[in-house]
Amino acid sequence: MKGIFSVNDNGSLGVLSAIEASGHDVKLVSVDGAPEAIKAIAKPGSHFIGTAAQFPRQQVRLALAMALAKYWGAVPPATVPVDVQLVDAKGAQSFSW
Repeated sequence: MKGIFSVNDNGSLGVLSAIEASGHDVKLVSVDGAPEAIKAIAKPGSHFIGTAAQFPRQQVRLALAMALAKYWGAVPPATVPVDVQLVDAKGAQSFSW
């Protein structure tokens, strides 16, 4: 096995522990951009090589705006794009939500 994709950063931290305990060179990527994951990615030589960071505050604002629009009688769009940013070891040095 060369790599693992985890569906969220909290779960990926457990996977990272298992990878480190195994002694195998398995790369790990995930989704969320959680602060604990960013710290793990920033460590030199980490097997955790990246996360697709999402921005929860922005997602909450979008959800509230859509709910209010619907409440006031508007028809919110069927699809609303949200920002996502890939954070790797280099980007982890300066990334924050």
